[in-house]
Amino acid sequence: GEDGAAPAVQEFIINVVYNYLVINFDLSFGNNLVSFYSIPPEDQSIEFVFDSLGDNLTHIFGESQLAFNLGDGVWAGSLSELLPEKGYWLRLEETAELPVYGLPQGDVQYIVHEGANLISYPFATAQEIEDALPDDVQVHIDAIYGQNLAAININGNWIGSLDAFEGGRGYWIISDESFVFEFNAPEGASMARQNTSHEISDEHNYYQSTSQSFYFIENIELTNSDIEIGDWIVAYNDDVVVGSRQWMGEYTDVPTMGYDESDENTFGYCEIDDIPRFKIHKALTGEIIDLVSVEVVPGWNNNSHAIIELRDNVLPEEVVLHSAYPNPFNP
Repeated sequence: GEDGAAPAVQEFIINVVYNYLVINFDLSFGNNLVSFYSIPPEDQSIEFVFDSLGDNLTHIFGESQLAFNLGDGVWAGSLSELLPEKGYWLRLEETAELPVYGLPQGDVQYIVHEGANLISYPFATAQEIEDALPDDVQVHIDAIYGQNLAAININGNWIGSLDAFEGGRGYWIISDESFVFEFNAPEGASMARQNTSHEISDEHNYYQSTSQSFYFIENIELTNSDIEIGDWIVAYNDDVVVGSRQWMGEYTDVPTMGYDESDENTFGYCEIDDIPRFKIHKALTGEIIDLVSVEVVPGWNNNSHAIIELRDNVLPEEVVLHSAYPNPFNP
């Protein structure tokens, strides 16, 4: 002041108001492939984010990381913190809801290596694959796998059951080389087709494994009938159902689940180089038709896909031996 006294000090209290987003997960029994477009800014530890699930959550799998629940909130393994660019498998003992409060992730950069990459989708708004991925990135991606859904890149066209990236879901990107990218931001409300999930009857049902592959059926040739939209294609390992999909036309993808030694629910599922068998379950008549491959079916392998053609396995109903004519032994 003018008298030389020290100026008065005023104290201010600033309240910071975060624009929180909440992801509401409806988690199923078994394995759920998820990612986070919002994570609590103050604590990204698995103990904090999954506290409400308690011991119901038994395992968390990342691309090359694992955390397993020892009980009473104690976790072991190499995975301790959630990252915005990563996807995760969550294994539960029973169905549960999980709300996760956090801040919008904004621009997330992805460093992709050749092969299989388990990544997130950083937005709440769904986008079709063609819109979400930059053009210069799509040419290097052979396939995208979600939880029992898949799409393959055929000459720049995405074909399969996976139509769109959806908020809260995790995805395997199968790349033919290394690159860095960011998803295109969605514009306005979602106009994307939502991925279709058909209700599966007990006869066609299977347990979702963290190990999965996909067989894209380009065509099916039947002798006495036609394959129709709505018929089920069911995959077997020996006599165990390991996957199924309703026939949607050319390049229908059938998920085939693999054995996971950490999960007793996958006993009898495919192991490396096993050859799954396929059958048609007719929707209207209930008829079951055995199928065989037109060419050799590639053996099962985790996070892989193959394109195959199938036909019905028609056996002769009658065998008749006729006299040879002309007589081949008569000169």
